Amino acid sequence: MVGGGAEGVQVVDARSWKGVRVLKGDQGIIKDVEISPEGTVIASAGQDGFVGTWDLASEAPLHAFSLGEGPAQDVEFLDDRHLLVRGRSGPMLVYTLDTD
Repeated sequence: MVGGGAEGVQVVDARSWKGVRVLKGDQGIIKDVEISPEGTVIASAGQDGFVGTWDLASEAPLHAFSLGEGPAQDVEFLDDRHLLVRGRSGPMLVYTLDTD
């Protein structure tokens, strides 16, 4: 299970509710977290406009970008290569993630 907080993306064991790890990258409050359909990548949307992805197995950061001004509200995987990002205002954006 994953969730967001002020410390980063928090991965939690769903059986014990104990924190397993924290994925660093976003320094602000996390607004949304999503796991890819294959269950291998986690994406986050931050109040500071930061959008990041991490490899779940290795915890390695894969992608990091900013929406510019304003928070990133939602992230949603359309499939394993495409991430839909919505800010508080403005259009929804689709990012193609390099998975090589």
